[in-house]
Amino acid sequence: MKFPLRLLLIASIVALLIVASSQVVDGHSKNSTYTNPILPSWHSDPSCTFVKEWDNTAFCVTSTNAFERPSRMPELGSIVRQQHGLFAAMIQYHDNSFYVIVTLQSENNATGLIFTSPNLYDGTTWSMPTNFTMYGIDPDIFWEDDGKVYVSSNLYGTTIGLVVVDPVTGSQTTPTPIWNGTGGSSPEGPHIYKKDRYYYLMIAEGGTQLGHMETIARSTNITGPYEEYENNLILTNTNTTEYFRTVGHADLFQDESDNWWGVALATRSGQEHMSYPMGRETVLYPVTWKEGDWPTLQPVRGEMSGWPLPPINKGIPGAGAFVDDPDDYDFVPGSLLPLHFMSWRYLPTNAVIVSPHDNPHTLQINLSRANLTGDANSTDPTSFIGRRQTHTLFDFSVNVFFIPLLAEKEAGVTVFLTQYQHVDLGIVLLSSSSGTLTQFFRFRITSVWNDSSRGSSGREDECDLGIAPASIVSGGTGPYTGKYCTQIDVIEYLLITFSGALLGPYPTTNGGAGTTTAAYISEWRYEGAAQYVGNGEYVY
Repeated sequence: MKFPLRLLLIASIVALLIVASSQVVDGHSKNSTYTNPILPSWHSDPSCTFVKEWDNTAFCVTSTNAFERPSRMPELGSIVRQQHGLFAAMIQYHDNSFYVIVTLQSENNATGLIFTSPNLYDGTTWSMPTNFTMYGIDPDIFWEDDGKVYVSSNLYGTTIGLVVVDPVTGSQTTPTPIWNGTGGSSPEGPHIYKKDRYYYLMIAEGGTQLGHMETIARSTNITGPYEEYENNLILTNTNTTEYFRTVGHADLFQDESDNWWGVALATRSGQEHMSYPMGRETVLYPVTWKEGDWPTLQPVRGEMSGWPLPPINKGIPGAGAFVDDPDDYDFVPGSLLPLHFMSWRYLPTNAVIVSPHDNPHTLQINLSRANLTGDANSTDPTSFIGRRQTHTLFDFSVNVFFIPLLAEKEAGVTVFLTQYQHVDLGIVLLSSSSGTLTQFFRFRITSVWNDSSRGSSGREDECDLGIAPASIVSGGTGPYTGKYCTQIDVIEYLLITFSGALLGPYPTTNGGAGTTTAAYISEWRYEGAAQYVGNGEYVY
């Protein structure tokens, strides 16, 4: 039977389009206005490098990877902890090559990985990674004038350390502590900039929550000693009433006019800091950095004014959707899975087929034994395909064709944060009160605070799910008023984690047998409606 499942989510956090404008008066560009975040949704730990040779383009990465198939990084599939994996990538351009350096954090150790590519518009050009030993997280790569390559990072969780690394072989020196920071917890996310006659070392402190901040020091020698800036902190929204919180893990770069900019992560959670389902996002702010002086970083707000920006240009090389694009996929024969679709860890082998011969114009997803929560400490893969939630107000829908034949077989849609935090609406075969197997719509909330389930007989062939944060419900704005197949529940907390909300379909046997069954997804649609910028203002 065909079940259109429609998900309408009203979140308590914003995702802003990259909206910028600059004026030209008497032939001179004036400052631009734009809205944050420039990369909405789960885009944490940003890093950017400006490359004049590539059409004056700034290339940015967030916590991500640079490999296109699991065989290049099989160990990622054995990661168990929710917050482990690949994160805090940093990008640089050197000698006609792009370098991305990242941490692979597992239960037992941290490994540094260096990827290279001559052309970021061609995903097949990435190298196999060069591995090296790390003694912490958040690596930064820096080329000295004498050819030595330095990597700075968090060291043993308490300080910033420096090593010399061969980016080809991975050989390295013993780490040397170079700066403890200003006394805040978790000194991490370092970046070294050589400007004028100094080496500037900018780091994050305070942890990636409400105490997050950026501090800076400088030295005439890359190995130190480093002099702390007397006016630290240079960037934070701590102890303010701003809607953007947890600002930190910053990076600085210049544009073609030699103006300085910065990127950082932030959450739009307000002072309560309890509900921010799109997670840690990338924000942009202007920087003033005079010769021989310390940099001045503008505070992060939803609406910003900064240096002149070029007009938005989507006519660039490469493949894939832009971050604010809608989804309109009918999975035509011969098409591939869209590049911005995601999975949680690796998918099961042969889990997905685009437009199979017996069901064209669908996405076939084979059932996995593991459901979205999985077993404790299990590495069983889950058949889940999602896309980021990139707007505050949006409409997401898919058609699900699924015929469960055994008890507990299930397929549906989810708002997925981690295996311990997700909201699901599924078609499931369960025993009724009379003991017969009956198809149900099941609405289930799984979180570290609340695990509940509501069900109703699946006599209807369509179900709408509306979700609103408790703050909106208690304020008098009710949830979506479409037809309900299950009673709404209240989610007190929707996100306290590193990641952000993913939206998409899942099929599972919930631990049972019979994984040869499949669900067929069609008419995949996502349309953003509005973005919240704080202070009661939306961008439509």
